[in-house]
Amino acid sequence: MQNTYEKEYVERLKKAYSILSQAVNLSMSRTGLYPDEWGATSSSMMPLINKILPYINYIKVCEAGEICHKDNIKTKSKKDRGNIYGDRPAVILSDGIIIGAFVGYPLDIKISGVTKKLLGEYEIDINGNKGPNVVGTDIFYVLLTNDGIMPTGSQDLENTNWSWPFDFENGCLASNANGAGCTAWVLQNSNLDYLHCPDKIKAGNSSCKEK
Repeated sequence: MQNTYEKEYVERLKKAYSILSQAVNLSMSRTGLYPDEWGATSSSMMPLINKILPYINYIKVCEAGEICHKDNIKTKSKKDRGNIYGDRPAVILSDGIIIGAFVGYPLDIKISGVTKKLLGEYEIDINGNKGPNVVGTDIFYVLLTNDGIMPTGSQDLENTNWSWPFDFENGCLASNANGAGCTAWVLQNSNLDYLHCPDKIKAGNSSCKEK
């Protein structure tokens, strides 16, 4: 049963990431505006949602203070995070996926030696208000830079020593990880095996089945 659920989580994350990536790219190409020109700030995050609305199928939009997501969430290490969607804008897609947005950095990050500006993040709950509402299981993070999105946990992501780490080692694999660095692993390896055999994953395996 667990394996069945996790396969579903993998496919829904891939779908959600594809939808979000396409929406951000279409917004940039059709408006000529890059994310750092969208006008989003820590006190006005709604542009991160508004700019993708024309390119997605959705049933509801929640501005900051409205509640698209009704429940509290937990980190991968089972710490209560409260309702992270409570004070952030979000959109519910037609299939129930919830995408929230957050602005609060900005930071410079290096990706394969290229410096980019980190503007914020999207939080994806791949099954909406259904449980378990745990980061790294059914809730995943995507970073927004000045030229598009990228999955957290990317192996070439540098400058990740933040209070809410997005790198794979500290943000996903560690026993006390929050789970926010798991997205790239799931997209690349099509499993959530970091939940079950972290020692094997740390040794370089891409699944629990490898010897």
